[in-house]
Amino acid sequence: MTNTPLLIFTDMDGTLLDHFSYSHLPAAATLQKLKGLGIPVIANTSKTFAELLELRKTIGNTDAFIAENGAAVYLPKNQWPGVSGHDAELDDYWVKEFCLPRAHWQKLVHSIAPDFPGEFSTFMEGGIDAIMKWTGLDEKSARLAADRRYGEPVRWLGTEQRAKEFCAKLHQLGAQVLQGGRFMHVAGTSDKGQAMLWLATLYDNPVTLAAGDGSNDIAMLNQADFALVVKSPVNPAPKLHDSQNRLDSGNLIYSRACGPEGWAEGVAMFLEKLDIK
Repeated sequence: MTNTPLLIFTDMDGTLLDHFSYSHLPAAATLQKLKGLGIPVIANTSKTFAELLELRKTIGNTDAFIAENGAAVYLPKNQWPGVSGHDAELDDYWVKEFCLPRAHWQKLVHSIAPDFPGEFSTFMEGGIDAIMKWTGLDEKSARLAADRRYGEPVRWLGTEQRAKEFCAKLHQLGAQVLQGGRFMHVAGTSDKGQAMLWLATLYDNPVTLAAGDGSNDIAMLNQADFALVVKSPVNPAPKLHDSQNRLDSGNLIYSRACGPEGWAEGVAMFLEKLDIK
């Protein structure tokens, strides 16, 4: 097992980052340990490219990452100089795209808005001030969150039944709606699992751990060798399809603590399972 590549794919908000404070500090020592072991920690999140550039500096991460719920994989050129199969490049990154641009999904949401008057608001409509209010982010962070390339976040204000109708209409138009920790994310049929599997093929038959706390993490959690469900202080645990019987084998992990504390707890269990000190 020591010669097998190990990859950790992780959601950010509510998982590696505290749901309320966005702090990663309870997981800092674990992140440092993983870096020393040479185990990549790959963000797989609804966050944007711009947000992740800043966040990776904060947590000391230089690995590849996946943005906007699996819409795009970003590979650092200095780590992947001869990689093939990407679709574009952006600054110092090769980009593999799985989703149409944001403008396409904005048009779809706008087209059904008359059917749901006053029942939702989008990032585009709300603007920076509203994003700050909805998320608790400062202005700089809110601008990074608004800089989306592939999908449109929606703040739902109506009933649960009307939300189902809203999602059904968008589905008929070819969109997929994923529920994150705070927002619905309207985009294409890309997901965190698809992007994770594509990136994993660049390694030599790796063992994968996926960590998440919400329903938009299910595709990623379902397809990893090990799944870590981090306890959320606000949402029920995502319901997984354990087709790999990972619960019986101990490869399906549920943390007792929330956020980064639970993340560190679950990663420790993963390393112990593989007898990695």
